[in-house]
Amino acid sequence: MKAIFAHARDQVLAQSKNHCELLRDLEQVVIRCLAKTPRDRCQNVECLDHALAQCESTKKWTQVRTFHWRQAISPPKPGFAQATVDCHGRET
Repeated sequence: MKAIFAHARDQVLAQSKNHCELLRDLEQVVIRCLAKTPRDRCQNVECLDHALAQCESTKKWTQVRTFHWRQAISPPKPGFAQATVDCHGRET
């Protein structure tokens, strides 16, 4: 029951201390989307699109980096080599 009340009442806490620096600006957009008060959220898709476009991290992710990152987080498939990348999209 405590979890249900906390979900309805408590603000989302920033998780960037547990993740890469690269994602901090994106995290702020996500937190805004999860705001408890509707007026604190983006009111339309254009607002969200603008907020995401302003994220520095979106300028650093190319389709190639996204592909490698997606390969790294996907479960390995038999017979296929698995790429390993860090949160900046660099192969490790």
